[in-house]
Amino acid sequence: MQIQQNPGFTLIEVVIVTALLLILSVMAVPMIDLVNQREREERFLESLLEMRSSLDLYLQHTGNFPASMGTLIATGIELPNKKLSGFYLRRFPLNPLTGSYTWEIASKTFLQSNIATWVFCPSSNTTFLDPLTERIVDIRASSTEKGINNIAYNEW
Repeated sequence: MQIQQNPGFTLIEVVIVTALLLILSVMAVPMIDLVNQREREERFLESLLEMRSSLDLYLQHTGNFPASMGTLIATGIELPNKKLSGFYLRRFPLNPLTGSYTWEIASKTFLQSNIATWVFCPSSNTTFLDPLTERIVDIRASSTEKGINNIAYNEW
């Protein structure tokens, strides 16, 4: 008489496969977090570059930096070829790291000794005006967290 074997899996085979799948999933979770952080940092850098290039373009056209971020949004420009026109900045970009429209506005102020110092003022969520009424020369993030490159976001 011949013994008939069941075509199923043994308990040890199921445990080994489950353990391997668990190990692979534990290794994948940090990679997913890293990919998400890299994507947020890319959007953050794009926002910074968009605002900084609009500041530079305003400087080229007018000879000085704007007094407020609202100036960049409200001021229309015409390019020399007269085919294109628009604004220096269409909208104030969202800060993807914080999920808000809060950025730090850097203005250059001169003290009595004519030494240039940097002053950082948090932007307002509604007007984006620099409360010191100085010229805006740079935009930065207020976060001191470090990015993937180990540099704090407020130093980008």
